[in-house]
Amino acid sequence: MSMLVGMAMVALPECSPQGISNIAWALSKIGGDLLYQSEMDRIADVAITKVQEFNAQNVANVAGAFPSMRQSAPGLFSALAQRAAQILQTFKEQELAQFLWDNDARFQCHVSDVTSSMHQEMDRPLNFSRDQIGNIAWSYAVIGKMDRPFFLHIWRTLSQFEEQREVGRLLYSTGHEWVREYAIDGYTVDAVLVDEKLAFEIDGSTHFSRNLGTPLGHTAFKRCYITPSGWKLVSLSLQEWDELQGEFEQLEYLRRILDIEAE
Repeated sequence: MSMLVGMAMVALPECSPQGISNIAWALSKIGGDLLYQSEMDRIADVAITKVQEFNAQNVANVAGAFPSMRQSAPGLFSALAQRAAQILQTFKEQELAQFLWDNDARFQCHVSDVTSSMHQEMDRPLNFSRDQIGNIAWSYAVIGKMDRPFFLHIWRTLSQFEEQREVGRLLYSTGHEWVREYAIDGYTVDAVLVDEKLAFEIDGSTHFSRNLGTPLGHTAFKRCYITPSGWKLVSLSLQEWDELQGEFEQLEYLRRILDIEAE
């Protein structure tokens, strides 16, 4: 292994950005926080010279390698943050969440460049998982940017996840055998009663237009696609859910919109 690492260090200046990213990632996996300190320093020096060629995946992978080895590289992380801000639109959800998570308080002055850009320049919808949203919220809290509009959006989305969990709990208390995360012709719905072909969706504010409250295109298309397949699709608006008073009223509301009786 030491011979392979030595060969990699010699070839490093000639490596592509993907090659540098792969080597950094590999050393972080086999070296932990005990080995390859000088090698990681060399990777940082070479990466800085080629950072303008990095794509989103390269940025995320290199940024993740150093914190996992507890190795600081301020110059590199400053360059990575600037590059990330330049190519922010090309980041996938996982890459963006990983980059922010990996950049903890040690590099907060640099990550601020990225968070400043996020709420100004992101002009496409993002579909983060609950864990990714939690990681991003943590990152914003660490760097003291909780006043950013993007953080407020992330926090509201996290709150919706908790509300969805509460709705799911009451859904099961109706006494019916619900199946969660059920796929219907390529679309996943939140819960179904298979035998009755009853599909249930919990829709937060991101599913509706902010001025008229009408379903957005992807939500409307999903509904139009599933219904002709013989399924009855019922949607619960979290905005309406929030206006209900207490668990009893919420449970009665569920039974009414689903048109089912308790078993």
